[in-house]
Amino acid sequence: MRIAQVAPLVLPVPPVRYGGTERVIYALTEEL
Repeated sequence: MRIAQVAPLVLPVPPVRYGGTERVIYALTEEL
């Protein structure tokens, strides 16, 4: 299985004022 993470270099990850869904996705990608 191949998984690619794509995020702009200028924006912080996870986003500053985003909700729970984005934080869950961030946590999952950090563990992969």
